[in-house]
Amino acid sequence: MQEALEAAQSMTGKKARREVRRGDRKGDHICYVSDMTKFRSHFPGWSITKSLNQIYAKLVESSRPRFEKHRNPR
Repeated sequence: MQEALEAAQSMTGKKARREVRRGDRKGDHICYVSDMTKFRSHFPGWSITKSLNQIYAKLVESSRPRFEKHRNPR
């Protein structure tokens, strides 16, 4: 999450508001597995086609209208 926030800040030039809370949130994962060996064995034709920066850029661009709405409320 930290990496994503830093990328968004870099791409937008805006500082993100952050709040750190103790405890689990509803919907949080108990664990996270990043070894994709088994997944790739089940889907041998699949491959990663976008870099993290490309994904971050797409998220920033798709969120831009929402940010503009908050900056210029009607």
